[in-house]
Amino acid sequence: MAVYSMEKTAREVARRETFLRRSWFRRKIAGLSALSAVLCVTLTVCFGYFGRSAPPSVPALTVYGTILLGGGAGGYVLAGVIAFMAGAGITAACIRMQTKKKDGKNKEEEES
Repeated sequence: MAVYSMEKTAREVARRETFLRRSWFRRKIAGLSALSAVLCVTLTVCFGYFGRSAPPSVPALTVYGTILLGGGAGGYVLAGVIAFMAGAGITAACIRMQTKKKDGKNKEEEES
């Protein structure tokens, strides 16, 4: 049975905590990414469905969310949604890279 000093024990606890936090963060990011992909596909399908002209039995004023899709504006709305999603993805990637860079610097300082 190995005997650990308080310093080694504290370092091991901190290492394990970091590992658990990173795994939780990765699971959270994966879940949010999957949800984002599902929402993107749903929006695309909805745009395709509601982009067609409404049936004559449904007055245009009752379908408030699709008013923008009439008259050729659907492409602009879709482009806006895609641009927003791309911006959010790029922002998330930049934050992740910055966090990894900080973690790398912190490990170097701890080892010194």
